[in-house]
Amino acid sequence: MKNKRIAVIGLGGIANTHINVLQNTEGADLVAGVDCFQSKRELFAENHGLPAYENIHELLDREDLDGIIVATPPSQREEIIKSALQASVSVLSEKPLAHSEESARRIAEYAKLYTGGKLSVGYCHRFTGAAQCARKLIREGAIGDPVWMQIVFSGNMPAMKEHWMTDPVVSGGGAAMDNACHALDLFQFILGRITSSSVERRHSWEGRGEDSFAISAKSDQGALGVFLGSYLCSVPENKWEICGTEAVLSFDYDGGGATLVKTSSDKQREEIPVAAAGTRFPSQMLSWLDSMDGRQSDIATAEQALDIAVVLSEDKLLV
Repeated sequence: MKNKRIAVIGLGGIANTHINVLQNTEGADLVAGVDCFQSKRELFAENHGLPAYENIHELLDREDLDGIIVATPPSQREEIIKSALQASVSVLSEKPLAHSEESARRIAEYAKLYTGGKLSVGYCHRFTGAAQCARKLIREGAIGDPVWMQIVFSGNMPAMKEHWMTDPVVSGGGAAMDNACHALDLFQFILGRITSSSVERRHSWEGRGEDSFAISAKSDQGALGVFLGSYLCSVPENKWEICGTEAVLSFDYDGGGATLVKTSSDKQREEIPVAAAGTRFPSQMLSWLDSMDGRQSDIATAEQALDIAVVLSEDKLLV
C-alpha cells in the first residue's frame, strides 16, 4: 500500500514529537512543513531537506497530501482545518480542538460537511498502555461496577505565566485548556460520555488564564469523575485512579508509566505490565493512519473533542 503523504503545520515544540514519530512510522512519509515564521521554516528545511511553506493555502496548492498534523496554537486551527477538509485532506489536530466552544462547534460542523477527509484530535493519553488496559479490564468486569475516576495532572511551572498557553486570546484559558482536556478525554474514553460537569478555576496571574482547576463530572454510565491540575503545585503529580465495587485500578506516570496496579477488595495487589507512557504518540499515529483507511481506530473524533470544549467553555461553569 502506498505510504500516506503527511505535512506538519505549526513547527513549534510539539511538532518535533510528531515529526520524530512520523519519521519512524511505517506507512507514512513526512513531505512538508508549514509555519508563519520564516526562521522556523528555514530550520525545518535545513533539518529535514523538505519544503516549508508559509500557510495552508500555499501547502495545498503545491503538495499532493493525504493528511496534515495541526500543531499550531488553538486560536489558529479553525481556518487550517476547514481548508484541509475542503481539499479532502485528513487532519490530526493537536488538543484542544479550538480556543473556544464556538470555534469548536464550527470545526465539528466542517467535519460533517466536508467528508473527503477525516478529522481526528490528538488526545494521546488514551493511547497509554495503562488506559488501554484499564478500558479492557473494565469492559470485562474485572473491577465490578465503576464508581469514580480521579485524575491529577499538575506540575511546578510558574514560568507558564508568560507562555502563550496562558494567553486566553491564543489558548482560550490556561491549565484547564492544556491539561484538564486530557483528563476529560481519558474519563470519556474509559468510563463513558460526560453528561454533567462543574468547573472551578483558580486565577492568580492578572490578565492570564487559570493556573489551576478542579472539575467534577458524571458519565452516561453513572461513573463520577474528579479532575485536578495546576501549574503551581510544589510537588508535581501525574496519576489517575479508578474505583470499582470490586477492585481499584491505579496508574502513575512517574518512572516511565509502565505498570497498572489492580488492588482487589481483599487488599490483594497485582502489578500489570503495560506499554510505557512514552509509546502513546507512536500508537496514536498508527491509529490515525488506520482511521484514514476506514479501519477500526481509537483516535478521538471531532464530536468527542467538542464535548470537552463544551465542558471547558469560559461561558459555562455548569454544563
